[in-house]
Amino acid sequence: HSGTMGDKAIYHYNVPAGSAGQSQIAQDFNRDGVVVIPGFASAEEVKGMKDRMQQLIEQWDPSLSKGSVFHTYGNKNIREDYFLESASTVRFFLEPGAVDDTGEVRTDLPKGEMINKVGHALHFLDPVFSEYAQSDKIKQIVKDLGYVDPVLPQSMYIFKQGKIGAEVTAHQDSTYLYTTPHQTCLGMWLALDDADVHNGCLWARKGSHMEPLRSLFKRTTDENGKMVLRNCPIEDNGDEEGSVGHRAREWVNIIPGGVVDYCEESVKH
Repeated sequence: HSGTMGDKAIYHYNVPAGSAGQSQIAQDFNRDGVVVIPGFASAEEVKGMKDRMQQLIEQWDPSLSKGSVFHTYGNKNIREDYFLESASTVRFFLEPGAVDDTGEVRTDLPKGEMINKVGHALHFLDPVFSEYAQSDKIKQIVKDLGYVDPVLPQSMYIFKQGKIGAEVTAHQDSTYLYTTPHQTCLGMWLALDDADVHNGCLWARKGSHMEPLRSLFKRTTDENGKMVLRNCPIEDNGDEEGSVGHRAREWVNIIPGGVVDYCEESVKH
């Protein structure tokens, strides 16, 4: 069935992975570049992941995350080693508003309200998150979408902070997860809380997966031989017009790496 936001249709599918209805999901996914599956995760799975993240936050020392503010539009203030090494561990990344003018981590905020995201190896280092990320239903839906030998390169737990949470500007995931000879990046975004247009739900522009990649996030060296990360523009194609919002707890949103997606800042406290 489908819901609407304005005059834009959002297609939802109440069918279990591996059922006959999956063929229609694949068709719409290939055409639109996005599908939404309500109830994909159980209430128990959602609670388990939220409880586990709370435990990780309690164990975390914010002072160790200095220089970890990440932006989709540029990362001049991020420590490259902190970011790159997160591929094989679990690290906390701060909101821009969680640091003061000197770059020091603020001490007047509760720990849970200063985090932008946690990543990027939850899917194989943490048993609670790996159980979901490597579950049979995840494998089945990816297979139903035509993937033959997929790998799971990264995972992240994203926060939308009500007071200092920044927007995630329009981007394509393949900018950061680039594959050759074709772009095969696939994102699965699970809402752990009810999300709407007021508190930072995911937006995606239907059909934008057919457009060329706009930029590449490259690992290279500067004039001093230091390893750095640079966002290299390729071409500007389109904008956010025609985007549709995706929301609701326990729903999973599936988008390929070429789709233009973004999250607005949360205006709810």
